[in-house]
Amino acid sequence: MITLAEVTVPMVDCILRSRQMWRKYLAYLDGRSAQAGGVVVLPVRGGRGSSVERVALARAAVSTVLDLVDEALAELPAEVQQVVRLVYELGMSYRDAADLLKRKVARKKWGHTKSSIGRYVDLARRHVLSRLSLLDESILRDFWDRIGTLCGEDH
Repeated sequence: MITLAEVTVPMVDCILRSRQMWRKYLAYLDGRSAQAGGVVVLPVRGGRGSSVERVALARAAVSTVLDLVDEALAELPAEVQQVVRLVYELGMSYRDAADLLKRKVARKKWGHTKSSIGRYVDLARRHVLSRLSLLDESILRDFWDRIGTLCGEDH
């Protein structure tokens, strides 16, 4: 069972890097997507509750964590949000993100450095971790169980 104490920086990085892809995955777990040509895969192995119920609970756990992360990021200053997009969604290195932002703010008296990008990323990580601390540990466990399944890990 995963606890908040076991949520690490690499786990937060994984969420920040993969959350857009996981949102697309959630769309495929939605019954309405099946009507639009998507596929809802129901588990066939035994377990507690019906297959539909288990899919709904898994979807709810993943959605809860992703919604919380999105809210946490929206609370950050715009500049930090921009850095998160560059580093996690576009996969830029700290140096490349700093260079891009330096060019965008060339008229200002200050610029970005690799270190300042690192500070912004660290701020975002810490804020996301603090918001994750508000979740019930069972939601975190269900989230990581489902994400592990997506990544092909056995539990």
